[in-house]
Amino acid sequence: MEETTPVLVESLRSLAIDFAVLSLPLRHRDFEITPLLTERLYAALPPSHPRAGVPMLALRELRDDRFVLLRDGHCFRGITLDACVRARLDPRIAFESGQFSSLLGMVAAGVGVTLVPEMAVDRAVACRYVPVSDPQASRTIALARLRGRSFSRVQQAFVDHLIARGKKG
Repeated sequence: MEETTPVLVESLRSLAIDFAVLSLPLRHRDFEITPLLTERLYAALPPSHPRAGVPMLALRELRDDRFVLLRDGHCFRGITLDACVRARLDPRIAFESGQFSSLLGMVAAGVGVTLVPEMAVDRAVACRYVPVSDPQASRTIALARLRGRSFSRVQQAFVDHLIARGKKG
C-alpha cells in the first residue's frame, strides 16, 4: 500500500504490515532501519524559467519564485523545507497537493517551482529538472520494521533484493 509516513508507522506498530519502505529521517526508536538508497534533489522549473537551462542550481536562486509543495503529513515536504532553511529561503507557497504528479503539472503550467527527488523526475512532463547544488539536498529511502520482529524466508529474500537493488543505484 502507498501511504504517508505517519500511516505507515502506525501500521507497523499495529502489526498490520511487516515492513515499510519510506523516507528518512524517521524519529522512532522502536524500529530497525535499513537504508536502501540516497537520491539527490532536483528543482523542477517551468520551461520558460530563467534558470531552466543551468547545469546546477543553488536553491537561494529561487527566492523570488512561488513554490508548489506537498501537503503537511508528507515526509518530502519536510525535506524540501529543510533544504529551504539551509538556503535561507522562505518559500512563498502558491499551491499544495498530495502527489508529485500534481505538483509537476502545476510547475509545467507556470504556477510555481518545486523540489523533487530523483525518482520523481518525469521527463514526460514539460518541466526542466536542474540538480540542486546543496550537497545535503538529498533523500534517503529506507526499509523500516518493528524492532525485534523477524522475517520469513520469503520476506527476507524480498528485503535482500531491495537492499541489492539500492546498492546498484
